[in-house]
Amino acid sequence: MQVFKRGLLPFLLLAVIASFLLASCADGDAGYTETRIVSVLADKKNDITVSAQLSAETLEAAGEGGRVYLFAILPGESVSDIGKMSPVAEKRADTEISFVLDNDSSSLPLLYAKYVMAVKNASGYEIVSPAAYVENPELFADFSFEREPLSKKGLAGVSAGEAEALFVSQTVIDVPVDSFINCEHGGDSCGLGISTYKVCAERLAMLDHQVRTFGDSGITVYLRFIINSAADAGSALPLAALTEYISARYSDSVCDFILAFDLGAPVCDIYTTAALLRAFRTAAVSVNDAANVYFSVSCIFNTELGGGSRALLESLFDALSYNGAIDFGIALDMSAAKLLDTAVWNDPIASADLTGGYITVRNLEMLVDFLHGEQYLFDGNQREIVVTDFAVRTEGANAEDVQGTAIAFGYYKALSLETVRGIIYASCADTGDSAGLRDENGEKRSYKVFGALNTNRAEAETEFALRLIGVNRWASVVGSFKVPAPAYAKEHLQIRYSSQIDGLKRRNVFDFSTGASNGFYPSEGAVSSELKELSEGFELYCVLDGTGYGGVSAPVEKGALKKAKLLTVGMRVDGTEQGSANVRVVLVGTVNGQCYSWYADGRIVYGTDSVVEVDVSSIGSFRGEIDRIKILTDANGVKQTLSIGSVDVLYKPTSVWLIVLIVVLSLGALFGLFVLFLYLRMLYYRQMKKIRAKKRLASAPHKAGAKPAEKPKPKK
Repeated sequence: MQVFKRGLLPFLLLAVIASFLLASCADGDAGYTETRIVSVLADKKNDITVSAQLSAETLEAAGEGGRVYLFAILPGESVSDIGKMSPVAEKRADTEISFVLDNDSSSLPLLYAKYVMAVKNASGYEIVSPAAYVENPELFADFSFEREPLSKKGLAGVSAGEAEALFVSQTVIDVPVDSFINCEHGGDSCGLGISTYKVCAERLAMLDHQVRTFGDSGITVYLRFIINSAADAGSALPLAALTEYISARYSDSVCDFILAFDLGAPVCDIYTTAALLRAFRTAAVSVNDAANVYFSVSCIFNTELGGGSRALLESLFDALSYNGAIDFGIALDMSAAKLLDTAVWNDPIASADLTGGYITVRNLEMLVDFLHGEQYLFDGNQREIVVTDFAVRTEGANAEDVQGTAIAFGYYKALSLETVRGIIYASCADTGDSAGLRDENGEKRSYKVFGALNTNRAEAETEFALRLIGVNRWASVVGSFKVPAPAYAKEHLQIRYSSQIDGLKRRNVFDFSTGASNGFYPSEGAVSSELKELSEGFELYCVLDGTGYGGVSAPVEKGALKKAKLLTVGMRVDGTEQGSANVRVVLVGTVNGQCYSWYADGRIVYGTDSVVEVDVSSIGSFRGEIDRIKILTDANGVKQTLSIGSVDVLYKPTSVWLIVLIVVLSLGALFGLFVLFLYLRMLYYRQMKKIRAKKRLASAPHKAGAKPAEKPKPKK
């Protein structure tokens, strides 16, 4: 019996293996159990490859030698209308197939299409696969620009000049989509495939100026694209076309984009909202692969009828999951906070759990915790949050102190939450529905508090706020956090007027006499700048808008101020007023995440060619890191012009005797090295001579005719 078992066991084992192999072969012949598009991938050749698996049922439906057809369904088109469409590719049916589409040669915007497969039968095309989108549109990007804000402090509704003075790191600029591409007087064309749109030249010029001046001040800009709340899926292509155009236009200065609805929330169905967001994100990253995209939601988290941003986000993520998750963050619109208690640290309606009606700065971690759910992560990472339009009222007793405390509380709350990228205050000045930092009487206490938050003055300026709350440290009310190093440092330099200092040599930094602008462009408060031809060369001519300090700005080549003692600016201010004009020279540099700025203020006589000298000797070793210069004048409500002839530095040249001494010492050092080399070489040859002599002595007894040496006799 044992013999029988031993003989049967190998046969049974072979039978099991054979059965497994036959089953595998049968599965392979029969195809997959489900027909699906496995991936839709872009590559650097601007091709799009669609890979798919076909089930046995699909293979049977296609018939022997049958074909499978690939359709690209554009936003606004319905799958039910596939009979009126033409396939973008077709292939002989097989268990695994792939289609390669040339995005450049196609008249369709293939990057924004959703792809489905179909087979053909007597009644027409029959869809056989779920839809899929391009998974990696960033591979088509020509740019890779990213800017990290210097701090989490932001402010909207402010000029770039004042934002810089307040040490603002982030701001929001609105881009109303319909107004940009539906205007009577269009400008440049933007489009996708055969669909083209005209971009409003007037609005674009305003946006150019805002983006340039904020970028010039080192401020991170979020461009908030605002669309109609009742938009349909057909709005996706014009939205994407404008996003592509603007993203490319500001490819070296803007990488953050927010999608928002004009009523604060979509009225359209959730699948349309998902399609709009997907197209928006695709457009941004297909131009700049480092772009950050955010979806704006209201701070009304739950409503009695079951609505609010919570329900919106749950439905949105569910809708996106059908065709593949995408990477985006959340922009929390906190404008409704103006309806709430000004003392936000005690806000009674700020519930700590997910049933709360509102998200305020007091319970901001509620949104962070909500997005920590597994279904909301992207590649295992939590999504970033930007708080926009944060505002608090100023009313009642001690109103300014309460407002200043609320602003500081919001900033420190953002610091305590890692995934909160920034908190952007709504407005610098009071408006009809929002309290700002200034009112009709001028700057409120909150102005000084806000300006100090990310500087070395923060602790002193917010000490009163801790006393008002009744605690001795911010961690007691906002949670633990690491106090960051001050993001900004500002110093004032002494200014002089055409003083003569002996022993300094002049070196030109910016010269306009040859007709070159040297990278200068209008800064905040300026209407335009141009090169104006004179009898001898050119000068830079700038027209101001009369709203405060304005002028020109330019990048500074690294090392241009090396060894400088004085920075000189030849300038003239012309205006309708008599007397003198306030002038300002600003130098700015950023190192290791901290922005340094030096301001030099003075006055010159109207209509007089003047040379303003700025003492830069105190800047020290930082001079090699300065990256931009601004030359400004205070228009003070009066239309003025600013003319600049040249920008030079005066530096102390190296002494002739010092040069002679260095040359003599260098020659002496070289002569000494030469003598040392000869000495060492002589020692080497002497040593080698001794070694050779010893070798000769050691080998001498063994030569022919030589008497061998007698061995010493042992002692008795």
